[in-house]
Amino acid sequence: MTTNKISISKLIEQIIQKSNYRLKPKDVFDDIIQLTFNCVFSGQVQYEHNLFIDYWIDPALKNAMTKNRYSEDNYKLLTQATGLFVNQFKTNEPFTNIVGEMYDEYLGDVLGQFLTPNDVADLVAELHFEKEPITKNKIIADDMGCGSGSLILASLRNILKNHGKEALKHIELVAMDIDMKMVQLCSIQIVLHCLFHRIEINNLKMYWANTLTLLSPKDNSENVLALVWVQNKEVSQKMKSEKYKQDTQEFEHAK
Repeated sequence: MTTNKISISKLIEQIIQKSNYRLKPKDVFDDIIQLTFNCVFSGQVQYEHNLFIDYWIDPALKNAMTKNRYSEDNYKLLTQATGLFVNQFKTNEPFTNIVGEMYDEYLGDVLGQFLTPNDVADLVAELHFEKEPITKNKIIADDMGCGSGSLILASLRNILKNHGKEALKHIELVAMDIDMKMVQLCSIQIVLHCLFHRIEINNLKMYWANTLTLLSPKDNSENVLALVWVQNKEVSQKMKSEKYKQDTQEFEHAK
């Protein structure tokens, strides 16, 4: 992983040096996150790995890139850095906290966030989970500020190690953060590991909200659901059936 991390860091530095704008490392890394999110949650990527996947995203999360602050050469460097970032999920063990390791060693305070160290997250997961087999649906929640998802990833690593892939099919994930970039990062880390390593969880629900007020930082409303991602075949088919029914009713009403 070290070579790729150094390469990403160097590419970020090159982009800043060549830019006509006063870009900061955080600006560039935010755009890497955005490019990755847009790519990961495209139909082409999702259905390439599993036809039974279904998902819904708050449109505000899938922003168009502001290309005009990048020259053509710099945009190529940005996409190159994004490709290296995505490749980390292919080449590392399932549910490795890619962002956490990059953050600790190379990006410093770029994200402006305190992220839970991997060893602390692993200890919490070890203390939290029982050794009995997981044979029915189980909710894992991090609704007090999930950050990049380190605690959830540690829980998934623990389950995979002690109970295997079949147990993960029963896992329902719930996470919340007030920072949109953290919502995106947590989603990316969980979903890319599942896709690249052929691992199925039941579902993932992400909330973009203030954990104290449970209101949206976007418009101060109670509409805080940001993302739903479902791999379970039965749940996915039910979602699609309900969506079809709703679309049909709206069409009939429009006539």
